[in-house]
Amino acid sequence: MANRWKLDFGEEKGHGLPAPYSLIANADSLEESCIKGKRVEADSKLKQKKAWEIAGSPVKNLGMLAFMMWMSGNSVQIFSIGITVTALMQPIKAIIGSAQVFSRLADKDVDIIMPRLAFIGLQLGGLAMGLYKLSNMGLLPTHGSDWIEGKVPEALEFAAGGRPLS
Repeated sequence: MANRWKLDFGEEKGHGLPAPYSLIANADSLEESCIKGKRVEADSKLKQKKAWEIAGSPVKNLGMLAFMMWMSGNSVQIFSIGITVTALMQPIKAIIGSAQVFSRLADKDVDIIMPRLAFIGLQLGGLAMGLYKLSNMGLLPTHGSDWIEGKVPEALEFAAGGRPLS
């Protein structure tokens, strides 16, 4: 006598019935693609955030640089010249190397143009501070007397008062 209650899973028998409404044939691959899509989106947001952090990093250096230049004074000494040369060279090197700094964050989903422009703008601010320091020290040729030998620079101070000698 054969067993009536035996189930055979070897063959697929659809008996002409359609698949259930909620059945997704590739549920595992769909779930993996959703997870991967969320991961890619999270990675691109993280890269964009990191790009803006890198763009804002010169602000910390500008404050320290301004304080160091203020402490060095306006006289022409080796210490103040060294700080001023550092204030000029550091932004130039950073602007030249900005392509390499932002290239590791470059992606089709990440816009690095605006963070890079902000980074370059802040570095140009540091360069302007260095040039201002050079001007205050009198090392930039900004007057006509710097270019023409016979021209006398105008006096910046005038003293008056006291008793006449005669």
